[in-house]
Amino acid sequence: MFGSRSHERKKDFAGRLEALWKAYDCDGRKTIGTDARAIYDARSSLLHGAVSPRDATVDRLAVLSEKLSRLCILCALQLYPMMIAKYGDPGPEQLEEVMARMQGEGLDWLAKKAGYSIVNRP
Repeated sequence: MFGSRSHERKKDFAGRLEALWKAYDCDGRKTIGTDARAIYDARSSLLHGAVSPRDATVDRLAVLSEKLSRLCILCALQLYPMMIAKYGDPGPEQLEEVMARMQGEGLDWLAKKAGYSIVNRP
């Protein structure tokens, strides 16, 4: 989801997942932003020792995180060929551009630039 460091990692993470879900309608989930922020908070709590890995909430969020990760990979399998078609060999800068523009403009701009005629929409 990231090509470079972000000072607002949680906000950017949630926003990028929301954009990906909107572009590909991954699973019809309407709570992706809230889910992403909760997962990010759990990750931070675990990393800083504020919560035990045995906590039931962490366990539930780990299961959700696994599901969302799998869906992100499936979306990336559709996104990256478009990035390759547009940029050749996309690097971190291009990933940042795509993710930022996808949040504001959706995915149609990349599909058109990459020569794709069909973009999945909700």
